Amino acid sequence: TWTKGVATSGSTLTSAYPYVFNGSTQRLYRSTKFRWSFDGDFLTKQAVTSARMVAVTPTITVTVTPTGSFRIVAGKVFRVGGSAELWRYGPSGWVKLRSVTIASTSTDRLGNGYSFGRLTLRPGSYKVVVPADASWSSNSRTFSIV
Repeated sequence: TWTKGVATSGSTLTSAYPYVFNGSTQRLYRSTKFRWSFDGDFLTKQAVTSARMVAVTPTITVTVTPTGSFRIVAGKVFRVGGSAELWRYGPSGWVKLRSVTIASTSTDRLGNGYSFGRLTLRPGSYKVVVPADASWSSNSRTFSIV
């Protein structure tokens, strides 16, 4: 079922150099299929485009907090639900160390937290990966332990 999400009266101008259009852009919080439509007027008939998927990639923040000989790797992911994975780069490539569920409690779009807990991490390159699912593209954030 398609619903009209945003309409414009033509009073707002949007520039995409060298062209100027009227309209506005919605901020997306998950991957969404869109189609553009024009209801028609006395000069132009109604028109509808085919559906297009607009993929949304979540932003990831990573904080590494040393606590004695341990490290706490935690942060926020600007999406709802899913999982976050901790990977380490070694001699044979990237190896997954741990996977946790992203909290689904934020209702203000300020990001949902994750934490891998207290870990013993040796020096090297690490990354937090958020895998793709039906509602989001994947993303990753790389960091180093020295």
